[in-house]
Amino acid sequence: MKKLKEYWLIILIVLALFGYAFYWFQWRPSHIKQECYKTADSWANGSGWAFNYHYSQCLRSKGL
Repeated sequence: MKKLKEYWLIILIVLALFGYAFYWFQWRPSHIKQECYKTADSWANGSGWAFNYHYSQCLRSKGL
């Protein structure tokens, strides 16, 4: 228990880094993809090539 008290700051920093990595590599891309899917679907009006074009343009503009 005493070791835990000595290293609480290091543990907190490691947890913060893992949380940030999860956000950046999992949470953020999935929300961007969902948003781009909705946007491309509304622009495409049932056309396959238009959907693919708008979806890829949206992903590129968001940094994916």
